[in-house]
Formats: sequence, C-alpha cells, structure tokens
Amino acid sequence: ISPATPAEYFDATTRPAWRPVVPAPAQLTAVLIDLGLVLAVGLMTWLGLYFMGISIDLVGWGIVALFLLPFSFLYEVFPLAFWGRTPGMKRVGLVARSRDGKSLSFSQAARRWLASVITVCLLA
Repeated sequence: ISPATPAEYFDATTRPAWRPVVPAPAQLTAVLIDLGLVLAVGLMTWLGLYFMGISIDLVGWGIVALFLLPFSFLYEVFPLAFWGRTPGMKRVGLVARSRDGKSLSFSQAARRWLASVITVCLLA
C-alpha cells in the first residue's frame, strides 16, 4: 500500500470513518472548557489558601501549581482512558481514539496529558 499524499490525507472521502478531520473551532472549544475547569479549581484553591491566612507569594503559587498538576492528570487521563473524552470534549461531541480506532489505553492517555503539559510549559 502506498502512503497517502497530503491531499488524500485531508480528503474526507478517502479517510477512514474512525479518523475524521475534526474542525479546529470544536477542538479549541473543548480545550478552553477543560482549561477553564482546571483554572477554576486552581482559583478555588488559591481562595482557600487566602481565607486560611496563608500568604500567596511565590511559594503559595508553587503550592497551587503542585496541586493543579496531579488534578489535571486525574481530570484528563482517567476520562480519556475510560470513556474516550474529557468533559470539554463531551460538551462539543468529540471522542479520542487511537490510530486503529479503539479507545485510548491508559498509557496513551497519560502520554497525551504529558504532551499537553510540556506544550503549556513551553508556551509560558
């Protein structure tokens, strides 16, 4: 089998049904919903620290970041591994699948999360 040309790769008629081209606005909406929920938890954590009288300096922000890292892991990896979608993806109607069309394994979902964390770190 010869590899697909770029034109064939993006042509919806030649792509398998389990690998559709997802519109960028739908992906962006799902990412923004998920990011908004994680940041809302971070804000609530920060408010909790503030009302407990813990000063929010550089160390305080580090505490919030250290809390958000495992929270975001649980928020993204478990739903992707078990149901194939995060809450943001569910709202938009997207499902994550592996190349063979099956559900993502736990390691695939974890690698996807790690790649997104690295991307966010490089953007900052």
